Amino acid sequence: MAKSVTISVDALGGDHAPQVVLEGCAAALSQDPSLSVILCGPAEVVEPFAASHERCTAQVTTEVITMGEHPAQACHALLREKEPNFVGNAEGRDILEANFDVFVTDGFTGNVALKTIEGTAGVLLKTIKGILGSSLKTKIGALCIKDGLMELKGTVSADTYGGAPLLGVKGACIVGHGSSNPTAIKNGILTSARIVREDVVGMISQAVSAQADKAGE
Repeated sequence: MAKSVTISVDALGGDHAPQVVLEGCAAALSQDPSLSVILCGPAEVVEPFAASHERCTAQVTTEVITMGEHPAQACHALLREKEPNFVGNAEGRDILEANFDVFVTDGFTGNVALKTIEGTAGVLLKTIKGILGSSLKTKIGALCIKDGLMELKGTVSADTYGGAPLLGVKGACIVGHGSSNPTAIKNGILTSARIVREDVVGMISQAVSAQADKAGE
């Protein structure tokens, strides 16, 4: 049996919350019998759900972070001073070419870049589908590469991963899309469980500590 893991989930996270979050939680709990969920949010949302799901605990909250609140700005000089692998600014084209391991950006710019890439991927797949279905010849060809196309679709779909990890916290924290559907919520929860089981935070901590020790030599 897989290692037991408890994941905290924001019931109000996303544009379509809380319904899609509740559906995603239910799907994740159903798929992973070693998973427990702490559902955070208003009492009227989290308590009824927890009452009907034995591996879900309600964590009632009284405060909400609104969309208008901004995180602290990450200042450039400090990174250059403290991070030995900091290499400076990147261009948008560097994202898809993977010329850098980590990109640091403000929330607005990062969101625009991410949504543009996702939209481009969606249009590209739709265009390819239209071309492959345009004639008998292309339909036959599509059958030959069907598995590859499905793999590509899974690779570029945000729902496959459920979100991206929030780094810098001592734990597994996945930030999902505001437009996440139940499938994305489910996969985000399962990804969080996988991060815990494989001790990704521990590996990052060790790597950072090793770099700090090296820089101090």
